[in-house]
Amino acid sequence: MRNQINFNNKLSYEDLGLVILEREIKTPSKSKVKDSVPFINGSYDFSSLYGGNCYPDRTLTYTFKLKSTNRIRLEALRIKIDNWLMGTRTKEKLYDNNLKGYYFLAECESVDFEEFYKLGKLKATFAAYPFRIRDCYEGNNIWDDFNFEMDVLQDTIFNISGTKDITIHNQSATNIIPTVICSAPMEVVKDGITYKFNTGTSKDYVFELSMGANKLNIKGNGTIEFKFRKEVL
Repeated sequence: MRNQINFNNKLSYEDLGLVILEREIKTPSKSKVKDSVPFINGSYDFSSLYGGNCYPDRTLTYTFKLKSTNRIRLEALRIKIDNWLMGTRTKEKLYDNNLKGYYFLAECESVDFEEFYKLGKLKATFAAYPFRIRDCYEGNNIWDDFNFEMDVLQDTIFNISGTKDITIHNQSATNIIPTVICSAPMEVVKDGITYKFNTGTSKDYVFELSMGANKLNIKGNGTIEFKFRKEVL
């Protein structure tokens, strides 16, 4: 398999002939909110006031080699690549085949180009959502996609008759707001707080799956599904 990225409906090598010379995938720094308090040493960290760490966008940089038969065709190829990379208005999925099973949400913000007669070197810089996102949903449990070091075999769809205690594992590096799909109205109790979900597909942006094991008590009659993807640094 060729070393390439898949972005904005094109493969960098198969569709455009770009060879990746370098890639730099920076781990985002934590966003810290600190303030000094009179008469104590150091500072007070307010960053986790609302739970969990916060991160800014992460930077992805790819340097490509491109070539053509002459300068005119090289410039035409460059225009085509510029339009491809800069042609999105929002963050889109970026797959890097060195990162199997995950994608970034990224937007290309700048392109730098150097010409060497019939050859060119192009550097694309992306601003990306800080976490890598698992391509498949949790509970997929397909052996070909399963990573024994990072994944957890678990069910995410449950049959409920009255009340039931379940555990959902969130192996992400952040809290996750799942989509909840119910065949009938359900009540979900987490950490002593009751969340109500109606029949159908919905999200409650106050209901989060914390990192690690989430013990839930479900009340209702029917099926309930927690649909979410793992997000890692």
